[in-house]
Amino acid sequence: AAAFPLSGMLPAMLYPTSDRPSAPIVAFHGDADAIVPYAGAEASVAAIVAHRGRAELLRYPGVGHQITPEMAEALEARLAGAIA
Repeated sequence: AAAFPLSGMLPAMLYPTSDRPSAPIVAFHGDADAIVPYAGAEASVAAIVAHRGRAELLRYPGVGHQITPEMAEALEARLAGAIA
């Protein structure tokens, strides 16, 4: 019913090509990630939103390819909200 990707991106070949609503997606990504660039996450979310998908990108300044305590706490809160 929801997706919560961490430090990831959707390959361009998998971007939506038609308008259709999606389950909510909340992506968590550090803007200093050298493994999976933040720009890829931005493009993925923009492509989903452009086709009526529900996606949000939470940016963590200065964070590389890792899950910080702040990200884990935010993820926990979003998961709890999705379950409720």
